[in-house]
Amino acid sequence: MSTADLRKRIAQGDLGGAFLFYGPEKFLIRYFTDLLKKTVVEPGMEQMNFLRFEDTKDISSIIACCETYPVFSEYKLVLVKNTGLFAAAKKGEGGEDKKESTHGDSKEELVSFLKDVPPYCCLVFQEDSAAKNVKAYKQIATSGMVVEFERLIDNDLAKWIARVFSDNGKKVSLSAVNLLIRLCSNSMDELNNEILKICNLAGTRAEISESDVSNITGTTIKTAIFDITNALAEKNANRAFVVLEDLTQLNEPIQRLFIMISKRFGQYLTLKDLLGAGKPDDIALQKAGFSINQKRYVLAEVRNFSVKYLRDFAKECNQLDLDIKNGRMSDRTAVELLISKFCNKSFR
Repeated sequence: MSTADLRKRIAQGDLGGAFLFYGPEKFLIRYFTDLLKKTVVEPGMEQMNFLRFEDTKDISSIIACCETYPVFSEYKLVLVKNTGLFAAAKKGEGGEDKKESTHGDSKEELVSFLKDVPPYCCLVFQEDSAAKNVKAYKQIATSGMVVEFERLIDNDLAKWIARVFSDNGKKVSLSAVNLLIRLCSNSMDELNNEILKICNLAGTRAEISESDVSNITGTTIKTAIFDITNALAEKNANRAFVVLEDLTQLNEPIQRLFIMISKRFGQYLTLKDLLGAGKPDDIALQKAGFSINQKRYVLAEVRNFSVKYLRDFAKECNQLDLDIKNGRMSDRTAVELLISKFCNKSFR
């Protein structure tokens, strides 16, 4: 099921039964769990109608809590985190199923209960991962609701960012949204924290611009990688040198910058080779070590450079690395040489 289906079900007040939430985007898992809690559990009734289990496989205790009636309410919420009972089984020596042999009774007891969860109980499982061939998974998929929370990407992520700004009373430009995505990781937690910082910095001002994002993130190693990459693509050596000087003034380690630039262009080369071999964009990005969250921007950037340019860049980085390690030049000089040479080099 999708998050839209889940949101619709909550809005309709269809709250009884079992839910399984899993996947890499923990922010969304917490968000929808909290939304269920706010809808199911009336204020002041948390101690009566909200029960939580964590890192336990004591299914009997969980079932016992589910079977007791809610107090002065239509529903109760039972939240169960990290049971591991939905994970794929691992084979031991001789083909023995380790998980089934250790937790087989618990799994069977759980599956039996999931067939008929009391209608007044909202039972939510939160797991890091879940295997679709596990009996408990299949049963919730049949009689309850399973939602896998993937990372938001592209337009979905941009819309979410704009909505968070809106919830905080701010309008945000598209360029500011795009810059925020580029500068932050694919974690919605990190993005949410940055948005709150930006809103606080803006004060009563309603409009959020690209400069607001730049001001809150500042010049860091992370932002410098993007800036220098863009400067190379635009053959703008002056801009790259300004970024380098800003990092120096902030006492950022130039050695780390050199390593990260080398790594980034090595990833570009891998990505370019994979795309040239006909690999789908998402698979190529993953294999090259990029986040799917920044798909649009990475693909746009890598198109600026030919395979030959990237191979020459990697070769130069290897040579400069040897020169640094042998004491023939400093990290700062190595980065300056890279900028000077490859801002004047043809991309083809």
